[in-house]
Amino acid sequence: LQYLRYRSLLSIPSSPNSLMSGQDDGSAQDESVSGGPGQLASGRLSPLSSIYNGNDPCLPVAENWCHTQVKVIKFNYMWTINNFSFCREEMGEVLKSSTFCAGVNDKLKWCLRINPKGLDEESRDYLSLYLLLMQCNKNEVRAKFKFSILNAKREETKAMESQRAYRFVQGKDWGFKKFIRRDFLLDESNGLLPDDRLSIFCEVSVVADTVNYTGQSSLTQFKMPSCSLSADLSSMFDQPAFSDCTLVVVRPREHRHTAVESARSGTQANRSSEDDVDMKTSESPSSSTSCYLSQMASCSSSTPSSQKRDETEVVCMGDHRTFYVHKAILAARSKVFRAMFEHKMSESSRNEVIIDDVEPEVMRELLLYMYTGSAPNLDSMSQVLIAAAEKYDLERLKVQCEQSLCHALTSDNACCTLVLADLYSAEQLRVHAINFINMHATEVMGSDGWEQLVKGHPHLLAEVFKALATQQTPPLVVCAPPKKRLKHAAVPAAPF
Repeated sequence: LQYLRYRSLLSIPSSPNSLMSGQDDGSAQDESVSGGPGQLASGRLSPLSSIYNGNDPCLPVAENWCHTQVKVIKFNYMWTINNFSFCREEMGEVLKSSTFCAGVNDKLKWCLRINPKGLDEESRDYLSLYLLLMQCNKNEVRAKFKFSILNAKREETKAMESQRAYRFVQGKDWGFKKFIRRDFLLDESNGLLPDDRLSIFCEVSVVADTVNYTGQSSLTQFKMPSCSLSADLSSMFDQPAFSDCTLVVVRPREHRHTAVESARSGTQANRSSEDDVDMKTSESPSSSTSCYLSQMASCSSSTPSSQKRDETEVVCMGDHRTFYVHKAILAARSKVFRAMFEHKMSESSRNEVIIDDVEPEVMRELLLYMYTGSAPNLDSMSQVLIAAAEKYDLERLKVQCEQSLCHALTSDNACCTLVLADLYSAEQLRVHAINFINMHATEVMGSDGWEQLVKGHPHLLAEVFKALATQQTPPLVVCAPPKKRLKHAAVPAAPF
């Protein structure tokens, strides 16, 4: 019971100036030790725990195994010195305790020694405390130790312990040259010497033998199939079975004409620098996207005109496309669809949603992302997919589109990309586009997109210049060099 009481007491760290040494050297303490008389640090582990983790059956299982156990024997000792204030030993003189050991059959004999007035001139104002190995049947022993003083309430105070297991040989001691200041110890108000009695409590942890436990396992590793959730949902999206709602994506005639005119204007911009693309032709999301695409076409000179569709090819495309979907999945993935299905709207009652501002190809990519979490054609469709992601509040898809557009930044499309970032509140893309424009200012200012930025989006131009000004570190100060003083012949002053 007395030992358990000791272990429940609070240990107070001692002064950082205290040194642990073998006569002359040492190191400071930073750990805590606990244990009982003759107690092993840890028991033998089950062989099964060495080869199998019950929390994760997918871990590899070895047919043969070995577990190495380092045994640590822990014990403690208390040394009481009555009438401590009458100890008149001079500096360097020693008091020793009786010998002690971990058990009756233990061949290692230990003792404590103190220098009441310090070990040397440096520690003359301190009490020095050491653990000494008196008898040993081995070449060397490694051990950790902890010292503390019991106050009037029998609580451990001024505790100090070794940082690691130190090497002991017979006659060798390790300890603290500056364990505690004498004036602090002798001060009755601190309660460390009740009835002029000094009680030193010592705990020792001796590294004993190292034991290997070996064996063989009869367990077999579980063969866990891979997760097919994404593939299953993708298959469910492609098949109309079990669907409870349809999305009818309509390609409006006015939308088709806008796309055709934008494509034509983009072609003419490549052929003649005198024709500009109007970046504010429409207020609708679809026309804004088409307008942006026309700018991208005019800003890029790498797309051959033979790849552009003519008016007949665009108009003759299908007017609409139907997707068979599942309300639960759409509502779980998008707050917009959830609100649409929760409220008493025509879409909820008829189980049919008409969408006339998103291209069918873009809508399919959006739905595939909602079902599987990935968009295979994201890089090639990021310019228009970001608009759909913004509309249906798919934040992660929107950021992925921003990242794709950021990786595709060039001097030709940087201004157009900045306009797109502003249009769909893509803040991260906006920052990257502005930084890119500032880093490649000379090339960007020579592009068609720069002229459109200056004419149609002065607030974005102001942001570019503001970012450029704040990036000047230190600020650029243009000043004329100091004028040299002209040397003239001395002229007598005119009389007043």
